[in-house]
Amino acid sequence: EIDILKAHELNKFDIFTTKTLVEFYVDSKKFDEAIPYCDLMISKNIETSYFVMVKISCKIYTGMWDGLIKDLDLFNYKADDTIMFRPLALKYFNDDAKLHKKNAENYWVQRLKSKQMPVFQENLIKNKNETKNKFKIGYVSGDIRKHAVFHLIQDLFLNHDKTTFEIYVYSLVKREGPEREKVLKNVDCFFDINDRSNDEIVKLMQSHSLDIAIDLSGYTMHGKSEIFNFDIAKKKINYLGYPGTMGTNRYDYIIADKVIIPEEHKNFYSEKVLYLNENYQPFTPIPFENDFDRQIFNLPENCFILGCLSRIEKILPNIFNIWMRIMKKHLDTNLALYITDDKVKINLKNYCDQNNFDFSRIIFLNHINHLDNLKRISMFDLYLDTYPYNGHTGISDSLFQSCVPTISLNGNSFASRVSMSLLSTLNLHTLITTSEKEYEEKIDFYCSNRSELKKIRDHLLNYKNKNFNRMKSFTNNFENLMLGLIKS
Repeated sequence: EIDILKAHELNKFDIFTTKTLVEFYVDSKKFDEAIPYCDLMISKNIETSYFVMVKISCKIYTGMWDGLIKDLDLFNYKADDTIMFRPLALKYFNDDAKLHKKNAENYWVQRLKSKQMPVFQENLIKNKNETKNKFKIGYVSGDIRKHAVFHLIQDLFLNHDKTTFEIYVYSLVKREGPEREKVLKNVDCFFDINDRSNDEIVKLMQSHSLDIAIDLSGYTMHGKSEIFNFDIAKKKINYLGYPGTMGTNRYDYIIADKVIIPEEHKNFYSEKVLYLNENYQPFTPIPFENDFDRQIFNLPENCFILGCLSRIEKILPNIFNIWMRIMKKHLDTNLALYITDDKVKINLKNYCDQNNFDFSRIIFLNHINHLDNLKRISMFDLYLDTYPYNGHTGISDSLFQSCVPTISLNGNSFASRVSMSLLSTLNLHTLITTSEKEYEEKIDFYCSNRSELKKIRDHLLNYKNKNFNRMKSFTNNFENLMLGLIKS
């Protein structure tokens, strides 16, 4: 940090040095320290679109919302085909699927350069032509641990037909625990590759002659998408962990359903779209009682609880404003949020004070284990989704696990259409909204007509009770999709 600051002092407007400095602060989660350097470059109109993106990202990760709407307007004005930003971070504040694709394309090229990977490499090691009895599927993931992706996909490994498929897992993060042990127990081959070089990983995977390689991480924190630049399998698939296109034809397919990627949106994806016959998420309903005393979870008894467990970076001020206006209108309501960072809480309090919102009616939830968290969510009266990055695992938890009526706001990109897909699976189209006005009106309606929520909750409970074995049919659907690829 000291060396970068010294270099910056020599030339405060040098693009490379300033980018290095702000990226260092972002990687170190010192978001508030990056903002002044972004402002400096923006004031001189130097790569404004990039530095305003970094500034926005810093603000949303900390709940520093002063001037954020103005920053978003500036970004929307400046954004063009030269855009290159962290693809996942862009989705938190932008819903333009065309822009997401262009950004991913640019990011992919830059990522290969930064990793010193060749732009294209054909068959370093040819797949063997030996006769084999089983088809080989390899999963690459940084989330074989306590993580949302694990909670979704764990029972796909359990239910795979081991007489037809040989399952390989390549773990990018080694984390001891029951999650890792469950996967180890239910796959044929498990490899910890966190300490291996890209070259070693590629050669390892090529030696296994995989029919299909599935990237479960994409452009997320622990992803190693660059290894998919090589021929590590006959077919390569982007699935589940990253909600969008990878921006390169080095992935053959992306798995989705027809709500998340309708036919008319296919041009926003570099991959060919593989459609599952049902919702794209491989979740397993977990049986538990849905009638608890709120005091067990330190929740107030005599109030109507609105809840959202999305991380702070998914909550934008325009959506938060809607929630607080609803609470101002319905005086017996409280808002439950899963925010534990004290700095973020202070920023939210300052924002509430400036906008005459009642901060005291926000319930800040503490961290508890996954099952207890599902039970706690079941105590909410109404779950509220975020936009433009919907809750993904969080919404399947609220609907299919905790059975809480959920209002969604949906848009045009993968990340903003997940809740629409989940609600469509349940035939709860009345809970789907597509504008802020409709979203606020829908929340207001159910706060005013609470008996309607009981009907929806009963519908959710009934669906859950009939679908405890859902992963068996899902896995069969998934495997048929894979067999179609292998045999094509």
